[in-house]
Amino acid sequence: MDAVLVSVIVPIYCVEKYLDKCVESIVNQTYKNLEIILVDDGSPDNCPIMCDVWAEKDSRIKVIHKENGGVSSARNAALAIASGEYIGFVDGDDYIEPNMFETLLREHIANCCQLTVCGIFFNGNSICFSDKEIINSATATERLFDYKKYQSFNGWSCNKLFNSEIIHHNTLTFDESIAYCEDVLFVYQYIKYIDKVLLLNVPLYYYVYREDACTVKKNYKNDTDVLELIDYFLGDTMNSKQVRLQIINWAVRSWITASRNYIIEKQEKEAYIQSRKRIQRHIFSIVSSDYHTIKTKTACIIIAFCPHVLRLLIELKEKI
Repeated sequence: MDAVLVSVIVPIYCVEKYLDKCVESIVNQTYKNLEIILVDDGSPDNCPIMCDVWAEKDSRIKVIHKENGGVSSARNAALAIASGEYIGFVDGDDYIEPNMFETLLREHIANCCQLTVCGIFFNGNSICFSDKEIINSATATERLFDYKKYQSFNGWSCNKLFNSEIIHHNTLTFDESIAYCEDVLFVYQYIKYIDKVLLLNVPLYYYVYREDACTVKKNYKNDTDVLELIDYFLGDTMNSKQVRLQIINWAVRSWITASRNYIIEKQEKEAYIQSRKRIQRHIFSIVSSDYHTIKTKTACIIIAFCPHVLRLLIELKEKI
């Protein structure tokens, strides 16, 4: 196993406070045969210099300096030069357990899987699978959209080990035209080409929540990006009825958010119109599902048939 090279891709932008801890957690891995690719995505702070300093310290580190293009662009730049048999991702403001890649790789090879997933520490809480389990691609696709029961599977790319041959042979890249849920799309497309996924009931990745992070900042364009992604997922004829139903369950939060952003904040009217149409189209599936709370079902009914009531209820709640 020690002869196997693992490429670890780290997109970096404005994370100088966190970068040393991140890179240190990678270079100190118990598994040593790593190719560590630091991608400076045009960061305006001290990150470019810090990357170069790390490269001088450790010969396993390669640095890419590029114009800012977003996290997907940064990951793609690294994928283009990655030479490892396996690929892992770590965000520049996060860090990992010392044995993360040793554990992922050992289990990945021993179980002859094409994707291995571990749990995550999120805001101090462990989000993890209850049991170690091997599932097929159809089950993996369904669980990808079940954010309640399988949150640790979810769309994150950073708690997973991928086969580079599958990525390169099928020309898989991160979609640079979207800035939200790009991980979900990448993992979804990757799963299409595999048949065995291993879920590990151990958390090995530390997700650092930042108020100033791109995924936290309110960006109304995200509404449109997610709607287009949902349509893409639902339009995939390869998905079973059960997978389609789970995608609808996953989509409800985004449809409600887009509707609220327009009804209350007058943002992205077209996203609201499209969301309302989709809620109306799938209202029976939504209200008949055990997946949603009464509150969520009520919100969907109001958005679908009398959205002005939602505005009044929210305004009333804010005044109380």
